[in-house]
Amino acid sequence: WFYLLTPLYFLGQGNPMVPAYFFVGLHAASAILLYNLTKKVGGVWAGAIASILFVVSFSNILFSRWLSNPTPLPFFSLVLFSLLLRAIEKKSTLWALCSGVVLGLCLQLEAANAVWFLLTVPIVTIWLRRDELLGKRSTKKTRVAFLLFLLSGGLGLGLTLLPQLAFELRHGFLSF
Repeated sequence: WFYLLTPLYFLGQGNPMVPAYFFVGLHAASAILLYNLTKKVGGVWAGAIASILFVVSFSNILFSRWLSNPTPLPFFSLVLFSLLLRAIEKKSTLWALCSGVVLGLCLQLEAANAVWFLLTVPIVTIWLRRDELLGKRSTKKTRVAFLLFLLSGGLGLGLTLLPQLAFELRHGFLSF
């Protein structure tokens, strides 16, 4: 969160409006990401309806101007699920690693909301690749590939949590 804000305050010479405008722009980008992700999963109409509802939502408009940790979470959540979908489609451990990194960033932004992702990401992953695990295409090779896929995502998550763990170890777990 602070890594995201610091360059904005520096560019704006301490003006808090610069980060506020940035987050409004991030929410606009979220609408585009939402359209693309929903279109890929549910079609053009689903993408259009989801993004229009997102854009005209009164609480979303207020939320986009709020300068706090959870503000960038919708954008990074959409990035997370876009990367996860790409990782599953391509069966790529590199994209799974990227998904893990973004999951860790979501946890850094707002733990209360993003903890939900610790449940949903593995469930979605297992559900979308269930044929390889349990179906007719399930072999030892596919199960090992799936395990490597999950481990690479876990590695990405772990990498983003290392600085927080180092801080907590140094300061006697003040956050807990």
